Amino acid sequence: MPRATTRSLWVKLIGATILALLLVLGACSGGGDGGKTAEAGDFNILVIVIDTLAAKHLGCYDSSLDNSPVIDRLAAEGVFFNRAYSTAPWTQPAVASLFTSLMPSDNGVQQVFNTLSDSLVSVTELMRERGLWTQGVTSNFIVADEFGFAQGFERMNDSPCAGHDAITSADVTAAAKLVLDRAGRRPFYLYVHYFDPHWTFNHHPAFDRTSGYAGRLKAGMDIGDLRSIRDDLDPVDIAYLENLYREEIAYTDQQVGELLAHLQQLGLDDNTLVVLTADHGEEFMEHGWIGHTASLYDELIHVPLIFHLPGLLAARTVEQPVSLMDVLPTLVDLTGRPAPGVRWQGKSLVGLMKGTDPGDPERPLFAEVSYISPDDWPTGDDQQKRFFKTSLRVGQWKLIHDLLTDQLELYDLANDPGEMTNVWQDGSTIGQELEGLLAVWEQNRGEGGLDPDAEMPEMDAALLKKLRSLGYVH
Repeated sequence: MPRATTRSLWVKLIGATILALLLVLGACSGGGDGGKTAEAGDFNILVIVIDTLAAKHLGCYDSSLDNSPVIDRLAAEGVFFNRAYSTAPWTQPAVASLFTSLMPSDNGVQQVFNTLSDSLVSVTELMRERGLWTQGVTSNFIVADEFGFAQGFERMNDSPCAGHDAITSADVTAAAKLVLDRAGRRPFYLYVHYFDPHWTFNHHPAFDRTSGYAGRLKAGMDIGDLRSIRDDLDPVDIAYLENLYREEIAYTDQQVGELLAHLQQLGLDDNTLVVLTADHGEEFMEHGWIGHTASLYDELIHVPLIFHLPGLLAARTVEQPVSLMDVLPTLVDLTGRPAPGVRWQGKSLVGLMKGTDPGDPERPLFAEVSYISPDDWPTGDDQQKRFFKTSLRVGQWKLIHDLLTDQLELYDLANDPGEMTNVWQDGSTIGQELEGLLAVWEQNRGEGGLDPDAEMPEMDAALLKKLRSLGYVH
């Protein structure tokens, strides 16, 4: 078992413990740390979230892939974060963290029935305070008005929502283009949420990567059916599913390209900050699962993050680990106006983007999942219906804690980036240090902390039907 190699790691971990305590106790609040860089209204902001887009399936993260030319070009021309991580492996808590810069257990959004409280200050509200015309387009109804995500938006258009069997990216692009057309000379904040890479995995003939497959699987299969036979799938079957997923990415990438082209046609591209990211990724049996929600391995929480604004942000690749929670303080910092009294747990990335901040390669990053299936998964395994886990990443190390079994997993990411070999051993120096730091965080997180004994409450029948359409219940 590898041991801690330097005293500096121990010192940094002590400092990280203090930082973690400050964060969860709410000591980090509005202000930004990159200095005034632009006046409010100097530029527009377009935030693009692509649901279920794992970083590892993009060309900018894997040069062997060619299914994301638009995103790859945006990454090459903008500030590209190579190591950005979500706070959760599914949509609602991840987007809640993006909107509030708070961990799920601190913003209270952890279950499929949770609503984002209007007592919290969202990034949309902050941008509206800065005089931006706030508009949203979403094709995933669990991040719309019904669950509190529309606060701060003058309008959140959820008309493209059509469930996981539909193909909706073209509808999202069309709705977003209308917003741009109507913006006129008004500075805007536009949030656009694409959904198509999310299960089900549909075939897109124009981006065909699956025509040579002759196995038993078909495009559009129910995710529950795939999970029920997951142990019988061979590598060819898994490759087929991955290629369907990459077709979905390629199709969505094209739609993002159409939206960015429209921005250019309107003469807005040189004056619009584009932020592209994802809420979470997707697993294809790397750790025995298909889909998401179930774990905190990197195939589910390593997400793309790109900031692009010609003239203000030079092309740069950032290797420092960052979080989805950093988007809110970064946007506040870029607009040049502090937000006194607003509590957040992320940090501004402006210094990293401009090269004036060397960053901290051993910054602690946490993630968590508290998920109870409202209905039976067709797996025959009761444990696969409830997921209660936390994780901590510090430097090359990652610790995962299963709260149901109290089992720990430790991975040396420098030598095992796929998290295949659990090197946890009781008594190891690095293991003890990380376990202690994670325990401190678990004990001090918000009132929405994980409760493995929690039960799924009664649900409205109409709401349950909608959730079934997204694949979150069966």
